[in-house]
Amino acid sequence: MAVYTLDTLELCHSPVEALRARIEALAAMPAFLSALLGRCAEVELRRKPSVESFSVLEQICHLRDIEIEGYSERLQRTLTEKRPFLPAIDGSRLAVDRAYNEQDVGPAFMAFREAREKNLARLRQLAETELQRTAVMDEAGEITLAQLIAMWASHDASHRQELTPADR
Repeated sequence: MAVYTLDTLELCHSPVEALRARIEALAAMPAFLSALLGRCAEVELRRKPSVESFSVLEQICHLRDIEIEGYSERLQRTLTEKRPFLPAIDGSRLAVDRAYNEQDVGPAFMAFREAREKNLARLRQLAETELQRTAVMDEAGEITLAQLIAMWASHDASHRQELTPADR
């Protein structure tokens, strides 16, 4: 498969082809995390590369909560409501309030994977016309469902990058 940046997908493909590429990228994240967990010792899971960076465990908890409380909710509301307002989620605040680094990685990963699978099933059923449904996203303004999915895939890509530095 050719590798495209998220910004160039629309230039190279139809909206449906761009959607399929993004779904493929979203579908790959659980396997990526599973492989990462297979390589990490328990002590490594909680190690923070820097004070402001998330540990591997915090990353997984963040991805779980953003998947469930962010993207699942945003997808559902954009598909069922007329131009809903989608509030921002403060991931850093959640990490502190929910003590991510004190949680168990297994249940966090399983909850992420289950939520992702449900979301992927819904994404794979989208009609091309649904990609144009709109919402108003806090801090971003009006967006289409297609743009929301692009943001979702970009969010995953940024976490993949954070989880694969030379020192991990």
